[in-house]
Amino acid sequence: MKTLTPYLMFTGKCREAMEFYRDCLDGEITIMQTCGEATIDFPEEASEMIFNSEMKAEGVCIKASDNPANHGKEINESNFSLFVHFSEQAEFESVGEKLAEGGSITMQDDGHFLMLQDKFGFSWMLTTA
Repeated sequence: MKTLTPYLMFTGKCREAMEFYRDCLDGEITIMQTCGEATIDFPEEASEMIFNSEMKAEGVCIKASDNPANHGKEINESNFSLFVHFSEQAEFESVGEKLAEGGSITMQDDGHFLMLQDKFGFSWMLTTA
């Protein structure tokens, strides 16, 4: 089983935006993790930026983070990604390999997270348990 969720990227206002969306949609923030809490190394000045967040409200799910590369900029150069969670490791790896063909891997961790840009220029984030 896999799920597709919109993933928004901000320039330092992720927490504020997610709280706003929560209030507007009468939802709940289920994840709010800072870069300092992440398993990926970020510069010290990014430690309070949001690495991963999630807001859920009656059939709506939005995931979001701050993009340290665009911190301080008015507009985020890359503000949207397709986020897919896989229940199976093998499928995660297979789909990741296929999507990366002709594109480029932009970030990955120990085999459970992969961020890439496909050959058409779209950003993808893939995860597995």
